[in-house]
Amino acid sequence: QLLMTLVVREHGHSSLPISSIERAIGEKINREGVDLEIFLDRLWIMGRLERIYGGAEVQYSPNPSWLESK
Repeated sequence: QLLMTLVVREHGHSSLPISSIERAIGEKINREGVDLEIFLDRLWIMGRLERIYGGAEVQYSPNPSWLESK
């Protein structure tokens, strides 16, 4: 949640590709590769992230209500 908040509010990006998320926090949360994708999919199912298709890889953006809950 903190990473997505920083990306949106501080840097003005609306989403991050999986590879950027993995570089930023994959090792810290002990999830990389397929494990990270499953983790992000669970957050998407729970309504905390939006999944964006297109470009070279799938990207995720925070659900606005999730950002507000911080």
